[in-house]
Amino acid sequence: MCTRLFSLVVVGCLVIGGSATWATPGSDWEWIYPLPQGNTLMGVWGTGADDVFAVGDHGTILHYDGLAWSEMSSGTTDCLCGVWGSGPNDVFAVGEYGTILHYNGSTWSAMTSGTTEVLHGVWGSGPNDVFAVGEEGTVLRYNGSSWSAMTSGTYWHLLDVWGSGPNDVYAVGVDDLTIPEQGGIWNYDGSSWFSQGGGGPLYGVWGSGPNDVFVVGFTYLNEPPWFRSEIYHTSGGSWNVTTVSRSLLYEVSGSGPNDVCVVGIDARFDLRSFRLFHG
Repeated sequence: MCTRLFSLVVVGCLVIGGSATWATPGSDWEWIYPLPQGNTLMGVWGTGADDVFAVGDHGTILHYDGLAWSEMSSGTTDCLCGVWGSGPNDVFAVGEYGTILHYNGSTWSAMTSGTTEVLHGVWGSGPNDVFAVGEEGTVLRYNGSSWSAMTSGTYWHLLDVWGSGPNDVYAVGVDDLTIPEQGGIWNYDGSSWFSQGGGGPLYGVWGSGPNDVFVVGFTYLNEPPWFRSEIYHTSGGSWNVTTVSRSLLYEVSGSGPNDVCVVGIDARFDLRSFRLFHG
């Protein structure tokens, strides 16, 4: 099943300060659940404030046109975990049982993935170069006509993928066979995937460019509150880690290097979203 609890797309996230710090949200967020339906939503992506797609349980696909959300026919009842597109008429959704759907601007249609593993994340450098990642180290690549499997070098569950270009792609994930769970970061350099280390469970990755990449997750503690969030950042070299509050972070996105937002839940397990920024 899909495991991501939060997804985030930034189409107009405002910087609330100029210093290189992280801050919690103001009062400019509006709670609109459960409109127009009540299924759990797992992924969101858009080209702008008037063109946003959200996907989730039971094949749910919603579209926002700037005024209202409306349901779209997906043709599947499988859980959809991630969504990404190169434009409004070229959108991909991935999910359970190797499901990959494509939207051409008018209808969604199923694609042949060649796997039955759950696919959690999808990202591309363009319409003819798309990556999908999933469980058991699954990495697929689309060349504009078909999907093919790549050798990731790991059996860990890959939960998110992002890149600055076709030869610089990052994937993050978890090993749920270890206690406590471990997380890892992998990078594709145009020829192969290789590990860049990690720590606690890692769930989301995003960057503004090859020298500005963020990864989010959390680590386990031996005393209350038992968890703390971790934000990894690289400027092209080693990874630096910042801890922020007692929370579990699941997704990161932004509009640029000075405007990055992350979301998650409070470590006390009352659902609470965070809007944070990096100056």
